Amino acid sequence: MPKLSINNRHLAYGVDVDNIFWVQQAILRRIDVRSSLDEQLILDILVDCLIDPLVSSGTYTRDSVYGSVDGNDTAPAALERRLSERIDIYGEPNVRDDFSLVYEELRAVLDVAGDKFVKHVVGRSPGGRYPRYFQAVFLAFWELIIRENMRVSARSEAAFKLRGIGTARGQLNIPGGGGDWTAEDKRKNIDVVKGAIRDAFEADPGSLRDAAQFGLASHLERILQNSVTGQSLFEIKQGLLTLGATRKFDEASWEKILRSITAIANMGPDHTGYLVIGVADDEKDVRRVHQMDGIDPVKSRSSRFDVVGIGREAAVRGESPKKYFDWVSDKLAGSDLAPDLRRRVASGISLVDYHGRAVILVEITPSPAPSFYKSVMYERSGSGVRAVEQTDYMRLFRRFTRPRT
Repeated sequence: MPKLSINNRHLAYGVDVDNIFWVQQAILRRIDVRSSLDEQLILDILVDCLIDPLVSSGTYTRDSVYGSVDGNDTAPAALERRLSERIDIYGEPNVRDDFSLVYEELRAVLDVAGDKFVKHVVGRSPGGRYPRYFQAVFLAFWELIIRENMRVSARSEAAFKLRGIGTARGQLNIPGGGGDWTAEDKRKNIDVVKGAIRDAFEADPGSLRDAAQFGLASHLERILQNSVTGQSLFEIKQGLLTLGATRKFDEASWEKILRSITAIANMGPDHTGYLVIGVADDEKDVRRVHQMDGIDPVKSRSSRFDVVGIGREAAVRGESPKKYFDWVSDKLAGSDLAPDLRRRVASGISLVDYHGRAVILVEITPSPAPSFYKSVMYERSGSGVRAVEQTDYMRLFRRFTRPRT
């Protein structure tokens, strides 16, 4: 333990506090690190990396994700569950790897800058605390690298763009002192940094951020296992092409998918659902896929589902699985889903490699209010979908209305 402890000026053993990144870059003071404010900052950043849209940073959010709040308050429990689900799907190793990737790239840019983070970005001398400035810059790098599949093309240019961005003459407007950092204010500042440094980034050809590499088999297995008991939150499809003599896009099935997405989003603000494409739950479909495409399915751990993948349909279209994935992404982005739902669904799509079978996974995050599809409100009825009568709209709206505290 002495070797792992943070030392002070009177002890000759342990980790030199001045060599710790936060103190070295003047983001936090020595006393802040000894008080574990560095761990608090990491938690704030991780929540922002994993929860979209952003939530406020503060004591209430931290207590919520650790389950340390009033048990009668449903909002923190929902946030904790939402974060846990996100980590389960994303995968703890992927969270660590992606966080490290962004951290190392940001450090490389700071090395090029040749100055401490606080002096280079905020224009201040060491001595204060500037965690929110680092949080905004880190999240800008995270969103460009991880969510937009980009990489730094010119570190010197990125360092130049960051110089003085947090000064009085700069573009950031980050409140000091204590209290919560609101999601709205945080989003504005992250977008400012992204706008400033974007020209120093370029599209990643795919070595590290290729969508086909996202996700582990265990993520998909967890979803398929949960779908057995929570059918209303899941929609499983073998593919998007017909299994008849003519292999064409199944318009009727696509319409059903969009109605199902809307219905799942209407389950309420505490529910996250999934659309899975490339998995069959009907033995007749499995036999037909084998007959048409020569594909032997991979059994999921629950043994209820057969993973047939979308590579076979990509081959029919003369495309790679990644190209097929992009086609589906574009169709979702250009669909008739309600605008807010469409945006969230289009940003929550990923390509999962399940034992050699490429599967499309679409996360359907909670809506802030009921959604309509082509002027019709839908809801789940078991694993099916039904239209809601206009006289019954208020029942659904009440799902999204939280009692005032």
